[in-house]
Amino acid sequence: MIADMKEGDYDIKELINVTNKSLNQPGLKSLLNPNDVRSLDELKNYLIEKIALMINTNFNQLINSLYRIDIDENKVKEIFYGTIKDNIPTNLASLIIERQLQKLYYRNKYKNGH
Repeated sequence: MIADMKEGDYDIKELINVTNKSLNQPGLKSLLNPNDVRSLDELKNYLIEKIALMINTNFNQLINSLYRIDIDENKVKEIFYGTIKDNIPTNLASLIIERQLQKLYYRNKYKNGH
């Protein structure tokens, strides 16, 4: 379902807005600016940079953000403590995008009455 989505199947600005709402926490500036990215690859690269920074500077904020986005806790644990510790920011960015695309998919599906 989500893996089959092509770039035309979603609105990148809508994806950024959904991600922004999930990442935005009281007292923190928004991590994403809709004008900063124009494609899924740019969004992923942007998230990789921010995640790497958060791992080094504010790990608790990162964990809280993943919780707010509703990333599967077992997947997060596997990334941090399992066998796939390489490229933690890249793997987390992929999880975030996948979850946000799921949210958009279901939101649009039920908004349109399907």
